[in-house]
Amino acid sequence: MARTFILCRLHFHQWWQWMFLCLMLVTSFASPAQCPARTTQGADFWVMFLSNTDPQNSLSLIVAGEYANTLIHIYNHNTQWDTVVGLPDGGVKRIPISHANGHSNNQGTTNTGGLHITSTQPISLYASNFRMSSYDITTILPTAALGTSYMVQTYAEEGFPEEEIGFVATEDSTEITVSFRQSTETTQVTLQRGQSHQIRRGSLSGTTIISNGKPFAVFQGHRCTTVGACDACDHLYEQVLPEKIWGKQFMLIPTIGRTDGDIVKVTALEDSCTLTLDGEGLATLSAGESFEFTLPSTNVKMLRASEAVLACLYLKGGNCSIDSISDPSSVIIPPVEQGLQRVTFAATNTETTTQHYTNIAVNNADVSFMELDGNSIASAFTATSGNYSYAQLEVSPGLHTLSNANGPFVAYFYGLGIAESYAYIAGMATIDLSYRLYCEDDHTSGFAVQHIYCQGDTGHFALTPFEMQVRGDWMVDSQLVAYDTGRFSYVFDTPGMHIISSIYGVCDTLFARVFVHPAYDILDVDTICFNSIYQWQGLTIDSTGLYSRTYQSVHGCDSTQWLDLYVIPRPQVVVNQHVDCHNGTCLLELDLAEAAGSSVHWSSSPTDTLLQGHEEDLSVTVMPRGSLTVYQLEVDYRCPFTEIIALTPVEWPKADWEIHPTILTNEQPWFDANDLSKDVDSRQWIVDGHPLATTQAHLRYTALHNVDSVQLMLVVEKSTCTDTLRQTLPFSHSAVWAPSVFSPGAENNNRFVVVINEGVAEDFYVYNRSGVLVAQLAGTTPEWDGTHQGVPCPQGTYVWYLRYRRNDNPDQLHTLTGTVTLLR
Repeated sequence: MARTFILCRLHFHQWWQWMFLCLMLVTSFASPAQCPARTTQGADFWVMFLSNTDPQNSLSLIVAGEYANTLIHIYNHNTQWDTVVGLPDGGVKRIPISHANGHSNNQGTTNTGGLHITSTQPISLYASNFRMSSYDITTILPTAALGTSYMVQTYAEEGFPEEEIGFVATEDSTEITVSFRQSTETTQVTLQRGQSHQIRRGSLSGTTIISNGKPFAVFQGHRCTTVGACDACDHLYEQVLPEKIWGKQFMLIPTIGRTDGDIVKVTALEDSCTLTLDGEGLATLSAGESFEFTLPSTNVKMLRASEAVLACLYLKGGNCSIDSISDPSSVIIPPVEQGLQRVTFAATNTETTTQHYTNIAVNNADVSFMELDGNSIASAFTATSGNYSYAQLEVSPGLHTLSNANGPFVAYFYGLGIAESYAYIAGMATIDLSYRLYCEDDHTSGFAVQHIYCQGDTGHFALTPFEMQVRGDWMVDSQLVAYDTGRFSYVFDTPGMHIISSIYGVCDTLFARVFVHPAYDILDVDTICFNSIYQWQGLTIDSTGLYSRTYQSVHGCDSTQWLDLYVIPRPQVVVNQHVDCHNGTCLLELDLAEAAGSSVHWSSSPTDTLLQGHEEDLSVTVMPRGSLTVYQLEVDYRCPFTEIIALTPVEWPKADWEIHPTILTNEQPWFDANDLSKDVDSRQWIVDGHPLATTQAHLRYTALHNVDSVQLMLVVEKSTCTDTLRQTLPFSHSAVWAPSVFSPGAENNNRFVVVINEGVAEDFYVYNRSGVLVAQLAGTTPEWDGTHQGVPCPQGTYVWYLRYRRNDNPDQLHTLTGTVTLLR
């Protein structure tokens, strides 16, 4: 297994720095690199401090960390000052910073007060600029959140002209251009890594600060100004958000314990930016223009802008509050598009600032998941008229964690004391919102807009700007569903709230919240019998099928009510009728395969005595009487029914005929047959198995000379019954003729007769197949009746032997043998 070793060389005068770097390297190799969350928490920061009203102000960094054994390294690239501070058990630590290594007090010149802060674990970092009664704190953005283009918003009241902006470079040869909105004047500055620059003058709001493509940090504020004309001057200090993370929607929650409200100031990034407050028109701004108004202490408002804006809340002076609690301070209001799900922040006391509060905004659907330090705070929230709820909470000094397992929130934090206050962002995401996530062609980046779908709808999403062909990986509720595409469609089968996210670039993520209302499918299942009707939703139905009715639910979603109707079919009762013509009866056999397990009951009119005792049988023998007998079959099935069968009496015809002659010769090869049958419906003559076309009662038939015999059959029919007569007419071609088959007991051909045309028989013998003599006869016309000693012989083939004398030579004895088949 390959191993990687890291050699850490210690320099005597930089041993803290090298120990820190070694630990950082080992840590980085110990676990795989992960894409960091884009929030105000991080492990790499740049800081500078602005001028306070008194040069003897105290500078410090406040670190909030939840991980044990965290090391914080603070380094000044210009003075080479560095220090390492540990958080063995996590928590909060205030780290003093000397003016020599951290203050950028000089105006209009390059300073060396830029600080680079790194840590071995993610932390929240705040910069504190304190002088008694002139105090403010700002949240420090991680290096990954910094930009290359900024616009500042400053605040000053009449008589307080010293607005401030400052910036610090993160890379060498950073060229920065400052364009003042109030004039055509520009300032260009080139900074090396860690160098800072401060500008102090009036009317700085709307100023743009742009680099040559290298990220840098920007800060804004005021040395000391009143807010709300409340006769109390205080320091303002905020790190500026890069333009790319500005938003469009803001929950405006006033600070707690105030009576005269707060000042809200909004600065537009682009022209034609319209502002609304709870849906009512407020102002239309051009690029860099600001609008300010008072937010009453009892009002919570939703501010919306058509273009990206920077919104800041300014706390009024103590003279405008109860018991002179508070003094001027400023905080950037996090846009709701930059919500996050977890953040750790710090509350620290000063001599006079001992009251600490946080204002939180969260979507109504996520209120129940809000926690502070692992404890639910859902009961502290109040719903607004829109989709959001808010809370104002007092917290104790120390480390605190806000979290929501279901959705994002935004929060800012502030502290109040006698003639003193501070305020800063508790935490927010720092997503690049210059890229946007579109839902159905609506810009829905973040969680502020909640797009509504119905169950089964297809949502269409896209990343913009389209001209840049942005591509990302798409997730629905944290499950990856599409890869490397700018456009994405998804079918919402599950009702409820869903989070659509797209990860693009290296680590940037855009979110959209959608809510899917249920589209109800209500299924009714029912069964009816055949020949029945079913009434449903105004329909009359009599056949099997799936029927539907569509209607709109209370949420406007198309829902469907279904009816799955099954019509039980009438079983096919097949009656197989077998007629016994000789007895005048019928056998009725029923096929009830489709109604297995059914019971039956027979009855008849007029009464058929043959049914008695057999009324429950599936097969019955009946004897119709009179002109017509009606039989009724009652079937007890899932749907009972009755079958009617009508039968006429059975009539059996009697065949009779007369044939002459019965032996054909060469001299007379024809015969006449007459049908003597009485009261028949039809007749059929059949000769040698071939039906004849004639149906007349008289038949004359001439046989061919080369045949030995003619098989004649007469079939007569009356109703459905038939009767048949058969006879073989021998054709004698020589002096002796004998039939090949005979049938004792038949009306014709019932005896075996040997015909000698020109001679006389001497003797005649008949043997069975075993050679046993069964008959010995003599006479001129030998014949055998098929018996042996008066007992009928069995059916089979017998051998006969004839000795005879011919008339033309009576002295000579001739012999002849053959076989005959006896049929029973």
